[in-house]
Amino acid sequence: MISNPVPRFDLPFRLKAEISATRSKLNSSNIAATLEGSDPRLKSQYVAISAHLDHLGIGTPVKGDMIYNGAMDDASGVATVLDIAHRLSKGPAPRRSILFLFFTAEEKGLLGSSY
Repeated sequence: MISNPVPRFDLPFRLKAEISATRSKLNSSNIAATLEGSDPRLKSQYVAISAHLDHLGIGTPVKGDMIYNGAMDDASGVATVLDIAHRLSKGPAPRRSILFLFFTAEEKGLLGSSY
């Protein structure tokens, strides 16, 4: 199936901006765990399940609120991966191995998952 090109149009304005950045070194460890598969032929294959641990926390107020609530970014993902790990560890072992990953520094430019 061939799709039509995405429509485009000129914008009636230009934006000129300056960006200021601060750099600092930090250590932020990812967390990884495995659940070995049960099938001798397939256990060398891995299914990865991941979420990221970090969050922006507190910053410039948005609508008067300085706290950047992180339930959906990504506390719910971390809770889901932990729940999946718990449930899989209690049942029959999956045929393939499972790799559980928790990345850090995602809010700093996807650094944890890139590493």
